[in-house]
Amino acid sequence: FHTRFNCTVKEYLNQKRIEKATDFGWDVYFRKNVTTYNAITNASDQRLKRDFAPVPEIYLDLVDALKPELFRFENNDTYLNVGLVAQKVLDMETFFGITESLLVRGTGLEIPDPKNPDKVMVDYYSIDYQAYNILRSMALERKVNRLLSKLGLEV
Repeated sequence: FHTRFNCTVKEYLNQKRIEKATDFGWDVYFRKNVTTYNAITNASDQRLKRDFAPVPEIYLDLVDALKPELFRFENNDTYLNVGLVAQKVLDMETFFGITESLLVRGTGLEIPDPKNPDKVMVDYYSIDYQAYNILRSMALERKVNRLLSKLGLEV
């Protein structure tokens, strides 16, 4: 999570001796989680996008097959979490013949540390849960429509 000043938000706030980021119109508290009182949003303006296409059914089949799991993070076993494991999602995408992931971000590889070229850092995998939730919603709608059709009700 970096600011336009090429440092982490926490580093920037420390430099400016700011306890929380209310001066920017949002509240961020730094513990081991990020908590905001407004929304973190994604850019959605059509002028920023290209290559529009309908979502292929195979992605809905994929999310139907994915099974979220309970887990604890290695560095903090205090909280029980629920979510997907990126490597398992990648395996399932391969199984379904999906070659371009909508859900997994990152490479999982060691890459040069941009702040210290003599060191490496891990580009850990992550899950785009916004995309997952959109696909999950579409898959659920598909199931409902199929059920209504079986019952002879208008879809």
